[in-house]
Amino acid sequence: MLRAGAPNLARNGQRAIQWTAPPRGNRSIRPPSDFWSLGRANGCSCGDSTRGHDFLVHFNETAQRIGGASRTIERDPQGIDLVETPLGRYWTVKNDRFLNFTLAEEAIDIYGQRDEGPRRGDVVLDCGANIGVFTRKALSA
Repeated sequence: MLRAGAPNLARNGQRAIQWTAPPRGNRSIRPPSDFWSLGRANGCSCGDSTRGHDFLVHFNETAQRIGGASRTIERDPQGIDLVETPLGRYWTVKNDRFLNFTLAEEAIDIYGQRDEGPRRGDVVLDCGANIGVFTRKALSA
């Protein structure tokens, strides 16, 4: 629900809009109405802001799902973990806080799918290679 003129957001006599819907699940992402209605959507339409918000919620839920289904199955004495995930096994640094998000990017095809993604015979330079998630995808094309 949107409420106009929320006292904690009103400044210098301006009216503001505050999102007052109760939180659903573990959502720490601000609703698009906050940014769009307050003029902080960087030129995006309200529809684009909503789609962007929905994408971020989906992305975070995917990362949480992957994290919940992942487990360390081996630990190297030098602090490298072998982690079993729904997308395969990956060697990464001990207690990698970003692995779930890196895997979520691939799970939702953030770098392209079908005609946009890597195809058999393509030459792929994964210059920003972290632990090889995109490289693995390119090799399986």
